[in-house]
Amino acid sequence: MARPRIPLSEKIERNITRIPESGCWIWMSTVEKSGYGRVCSGKKPFYAHRVSYEQKHGPIPSGMMALHHCDVRCCVNPDHIFVGTQQDNMTDKVLKNRQAKGMNHGNAKLTEDQVREIKSSSETSIKLSAKFNYSASMIRAIKNGYIWKHLEEV
Repeated sequence: MARPRIPLSEKIERNITRIPESGCWIWMSTVEKSGYGRVCSGKKPFYAHRVSYEQKHGPIPSGMMALHHCDVRCCVNPDHIFVGTQQDNMTDKVLKNRQAKGMNHGNAKLTEDQVREIKSSSETSIKLSAKFNYSASMIRAIKNGYIWKHLEEV
């Protein structure tokens, strides 16, 4: 005899812990490496925050994303989730200062001290390029404030 299927709404309710201070509903079941909760209907997996949003607000349009006001990936409170585009997600990230920058960026090859030295140096980009083993065009981008903007001018 097959087990009766549990509705997704009940799975959501059974697998959350409500945090009164923040209002977040933390997903306590399967969480993917990305940090987002996963819930299954039969064998098909869904993101728990999307399911929770859709139960309260209706379907998420095709091509749209379920974004978090609270920035807690495992939160499934539908009032903390809003629909937006990938561009909306990137804009939200920048406005909340959550983007990787400086040494925390995966492609960073210089330290903050080296960048400060470059910014304050009167040497040419070519000489600094040789000194730091970094391209002259990137040295110019640092000196002109196009990259590493978060470091104050020295």
